Parts: sequence; C-alpha cells; structure tokens
Amino acid sequence: MTRPPERLRIVPVRATALVLVIVVSVVAVAAIERDGWQAFAAALAGFLVAVAGPAVVSRGGLRPAGYVAPSNLPPPPTHLTGREAEVAELQAYLEDAVQRRRVANLHGVAGIGKTALAVYTAHRAAPKFKAGELFARFVPETPAGDAIVAVRRRFIAALSPAGTVVPDSPWRQAVMYRRLLRRLGEDNQLLIVLDDVTGAALVRPLLPRTRWCAVVITSRNRLDDLPGKDFDLGRLEPAAALQMLAAIVGNARIVAEQGAARQLVRAAAYHPLAIQLVGMALANRPNSRLDVALGRMARGGGGREGTFDNALDLAYSMLTSGEQDALVALGLLDRRNFAHWELAALLGEVVLDGEAFEYSLRLTGVGLLERHSVDAVGVQEFRLLEHVERYARRRAGDRYDDTERAAATARLDAAREGRSTQQVDLADVFETEQQTLDKGNISRAFKNTRDAVALARDCGDREAAAEATAMLAELHAELGGLEDVRDLLASLPVEYPLPHVRALRIRAKLHRRQRQLDDARRLLAAASDLCRATPNPSEEIRLLRERAIVESLGAHPAAGLPLIREARDRAEAEAGQRRQLPALAYAESRVLIALDQLDEAEWVLRHGAQDAEQQQQELSRSWIGYEQAQVARHRGQHEQVLELALDALNRFGGMRHRYGSAHCREIIGRVLAVDDPDSAVRFLAEALETFHNCGDAWVEATAAERLGEVQAERGYIAEAVDLWRAAEQLYESIERSAASARARERLTRVRQHLAAHHTAVLGGGT
Repeated sequence: MTRPPERLRIVPVRATALVLVIVVSVVAVAAIERDGWQAFAAALAGFLVAVAGPAVVSRGGLRPAGYVAPSNLPPPPTHLTGREAEVAELQAYLEDAVQRRRVANLHGVAGIGKTALAVYTAHRAAPKFKAGELFARFVPETPAGDAIVAVRRRFIAALSPAGTVVPDSPWRQAVMYRRLLRRLGEDNQLLIVLDDVTGAALVRPLLPRTRWCAVVITSRNRLDDLPGKDFDLGRLEPAAALQMLAAIVGNARIVAEQGAARQLVRAAAYHPLAIQLVGMALANRPNSRLDVALGRMARGGGGREGTFDNALDLAYSMLTSGEQDALVALGLLDRRNFAHWELAALLGEVVLDGEAFEYSLRLTGVGLLERHSVDAVGVQEFRLLEHVERYARRRAGDRYDDTERAAATARLDAAREGRSTQQVDLADVFETEQQTLDKGNISRAFKNTRDAVALARDCGDREAAAEATAMLAELHAELGGLEDVRDLLASLPVEYPLPHVRALRIRAKLHRRQRQLDDARRLLAAASDLCRATPNPSEEIRLLRERAIVESLGAHPAAGLPLIREARDRAEAEAGQRRQLPALAYAESRVLIALDQLDEAEWVLRHGAQDAEQQQQELSRSWIGYEQAQVARHRGQHEQVLELALDALNRFGGMRHRYGSAHCREIIGRVLAVDDPDSAVRFLAEALETFHNCGDAWVEATAAERLGEVQAERGYIAEAVDLWRAAEQLYESIERSAASARARERLTRVRQHLAAHHTAVLGGGT
C-alpha cells in the first residue's frame, strides 16, 4: 500500500462512445450559457463517473457493474523443480490470445506433478487475466452429471455480483454460464483450471466458446476430441530430481552424502511423487544418514513392484511400530476412503479411536494418506493414495494369515453394523455446541459438530444430521463465512421444523449483514410463525434478538426496543436461558447506539460484560468489548476506542476468530486515520483482506470505502479510486439484489468521492 500509485487509464467504451459525445455536446452548450464553465466542469465530472464510470478501472479492463474478479486457485506449490521449460511453454500458451481457443491438457501418470504444474503456472499467468481465475477439482466418486452441475454452479456464483441467485435448473444454469462468459474481452480475460478430469465429457459443457478465456485441464490420459494443445508430462531429469530432494530435506544433507542421494532418486525412478515420499520420510528424521536410509529401503523389499514401492519401503521403514501396524491394517480395507474408527476396529482392542485418529494424522503428515471431505459439511475422512493402497495390500498379505484376516474383517463389519444401529441422543447437539461456541472453543465446536453429523448419517438419523448441519451453519455465520453458510443451508431438508427455523434465522442474518432488511424481516417472520407451532424457548429468544438487530439498522430503530425487552424478560424467566443475557446485551446496545442513547448503551454493555465473565462466555465478552469501542467512538474518545478495541482484538485472536478480529482492526483503523494515517492503512488493509475472503460484501465495501478515504488523504489518489470503484461495485450488487436503502445511501457517497477526485485521476493523480 505504500508504493507509488499507478496511473489509471480509460478503457474505450466503443459502442457507447458516440452516444456519450453527442449527449455531452448538447449538455455542454446549455450548461455554459446558463451557469458558466465551472458549473459545466463539475457537471461533466459527475456525468462521467455516473455514466462512464464502469469504463474507468485500474490496471484492468471493462467489467460489468458489481463484478469482483474471483481468484480461488489453491496456493502455489512451495517447490516446483525441473519443470522450468514446461512452465514457460504453458504460460506462453495461456497468455497468447491471438485468434485461437486456449485449452491446455496436461496429462501423465499419477503423481507426475500435473496439478502442481497447472497451479504454479496459473499463479504466474494470473496478472494477464483481469476477469479472474477459477479452479475446480473433480472427485472421482461423483457421478458426471452431478459434478458438472456442481462446478458450473460454483463458477456462476463466482462470476456474478454478490447476491445473485443461481437457478436450480441445469438448463438455466448452462444459459446463465454462457451469458456470463460472453462478457469477456481482450482487456477482461478469464483463466480456468479443471483438475483431475477423467474424461472429455466432464469438461465439454464447461469450456467457453471464446478466445478470451484460457483453460488448463489435468488428466491421467490424453483427452481426445478437445480443442487446444497437449502437454505430456514425464519423469524428471536426474539433476532436477536431486534438486527436488534437496528442496525437501535440505541441501546440506545432499551435499554431505551425494552418492547416497543419487541412489535414492534413481531408486525412485526420478518420479516426482516417489521423490516427495522419500523426501518427506527423510525430513521427518532429520538426524538420519542417507546411506542408512538407503539400506533400510533395500531391506524393506527393494521395490519389488516398481517405482513407488522403493519410496514406500523407505517411508515404511521410518515409521514407528504403531504407525506401521496402522498402515498394514489399512491394506485390509475394501475401499480407499475410511474413517478413523474403522482403522481402530481393524487394529482391535489394543487401539482406541483417539489413537487411530492420531495414527491417521501422522500417516497423512508423511504423505501416505490424504484428508478428504465429500460436501460442504466437511466431515473428515481419510483416503489411501492409489499407490499406497496397493502397497498396504501387499504388506497385509505378507503379514496376516487367513485367520487373522478374517478376525480383523469381522471386527470391521461389526463396527460398521454397530454404528449404523447405534442408539444415540443427538437432539441437543445444537444447544450443546452453542454453549461450546459461547465459551470461545470454536475449533472444538466445529470438530464436535462434524462428528455429530458423521454419527447421525451413519445411524440414518436425518433429523439429528439436520440439527448438526444447522449448527455448522451457525458456526460459519459467526466466523463470517457467507458462502459456506449458503452451501450448508442449501443442503438442509425442510421437513424438520426446528432445524428449518434455525435455517430461516441464519439466512435472515446473512440478509441483515448485506443490509437487505426487508428480506431479513420476511424470513424472521416465517421463522417466528413456525416456531410458535413448534415451541422452543432458546430459539424464540434468538429470533427476538435477531429481529431487534435488524430494526437497529432500519429507519425506525426504536422498534427494536420492545423486541429486546421481551427477549430479556423471557431469558430471565425461562429455566436455563440466562446464558443468553450477554448476547442480548450486545443486541440491545446496537439498538441504543442507533437511537444515540450512548449512556444507556454503556450501562447495558457494562452489565453484559459482567454476565459474560460470570458465565465464562468469551465470545460474547469479545463482541461486547467491540461494541463498547463503538460507544467510545461515537463520543469521540479515541484513546478509549483504541484500548477497548485492542483488548477485543486480543480476545478474538485467542479464539482464532478472524471475522471478529477484522471488525476490531477496522474500527482501530478508522480512529488512527485522524493522527496516524500510515498505521491506519495497515489496520484497514488487513481488515479488508479478511472481509474479502469471508465473502461479506457489505463489510468489504465499507472497509474499501474507508481505506480509500485514508489513501486519498495521504495523496494516493489512484489507490483511493481503485478502492472506491470496488466499493461502488459491491454496493451496487447489494442494492440491486434487494433495493437496499442503506446501499443506495453508501453508493451515493462513494460516487461523490469519485466525482470529487475524477479530474485529478484523469490528469494522472498525485
């Protein structure tokens, strides 16, 4: 943020340019005759911002209003050695848009490094693709039709303004997808990476029919009948293989034992994944000599079945005896995916579930397993890598006789049967984990809730699974993960009343955060009606609290007072509901601040903080601290704002609550902007990054707007205009989706900023 700003450029509007010239010419004559040249200049600046504004972008091309370029590429690999020529060739191909469709098919055997090469090159080429970068990995077990619909749906959501509703019909999705891709142009190109594709039929419906989009496809085999260019990846050259091993285990070990290092990469047949397995085994034993490891590899079997067995023999020899037992037991599985309790059953009474989970984690850490989840719920399973599965089966065949194999298989079958018929009480999972969340144990709440979903699914208890899934949505909403919340709510069945009530309330919270207040009120009214038919005191109080917060943001915040007072009366009267008092104090303070009743708000928050501390509710205590900082800000008490907000920031940080931390950084940045704009930029920029990753368009827009104001004060006009343009697009998307009055108000203010600085930007800024 401290580098000199780049000069903005005007992108031609082509088809509309002549119309603009005619309109401006007519307006010019009338304005000059009536009010003079100065009035005309001011009117012209505002006109350009309002009408031609979408054509003024920083370091990019013309984009539709409300569009924020997506970028969901995985992080680039840390080490990509020996592929310099392939990277250069692929990058040149992707960036060359001269009269051709760019579809690159990277193919080669498993583990050869296709995904690593695709992602690494995509990151290098990303600056050329102003419309963004999209990534999708295909799960082999997913039916082709479902996979196409799921990927296309995610791409539509990423390419559309915030708040866009994606149609359910696959045909309508296909039409919408094509329409979005037709917006691309020379200055507005898109990059798509499709990973682990098993057939051309999977990707044909997703390929754009435009040369302004480049696509990278990775697959085991060459995909026939696709346009574009093939990239056949083979093994590494010996020198590159040695360099790759050095990058993992450290160059000093390679230099000290060059002969043994060469033999190790030769035994791995210069295959990237085999070298990675060797390297990870050695990295986990930093004091082991390479020649000793080479001897262990030979004693382990010498790679009787080829490349990967050499590497796996070394990895196996460096495991503890318990980890070796676990890997061999996994060779008895009838599928590659497994849960840790299945491993515990195979190992027998000597191993508990917790130990089996720890073994699974350790085997994942050395590259023998990978963690896997099948849907938005994120229930974690483990998966044997393809070559590891074959290796484990061979080891199991050598170790177990028929009797031992039959006994282990019988234990596994019994464990699966017992889990599917287990009688468990999951009815209170939402309230139980809500209390875990209130205490600030966010990670534990996530783990417990996912475990509850997994158990409910195995037992066939769909209602309990819905309750636990609703709690997961609540957790993600608390952390600001709006897209995760939407995915989870979309998977919830509506036939169970209480989970449906919770889903309506959580969905209303999302609308409230986007300042779509009428939609929030509608959902809360429906939830309240349903809750009266299925009474639940805890949820009824939460509904009243959410309704009060919604009203605090509307034109008549006083309407929130009777709601919050009713909620407080019920919490004090109902058994077990006093634990909701701290959260109610937070909600009541928002209403009182909106009414400018700061003394009352301060009193409510002080007592709410005391209740939170007495009940050990660290989460509510943190939000109350943030709200106390807001009261101090309204009073102009800047030193107190910093003290309170920094304390809340530390509390949120201790819980790893990035969303709450970002809110604290935002208010700190606003206060620092008065006397220390350089520090303000740092705090606001950190908040903006978090809000962007959360997908919360409203707070992202407000953070961008305020950071733009600070940058303008510092003289970084081009930076400020970039930020205001992003804020303008986000506010527009919110206003269009629900006619939000708040969004219209903010949009007007941002456009005033842009109009005020438009002349300076056209002249090159400062």
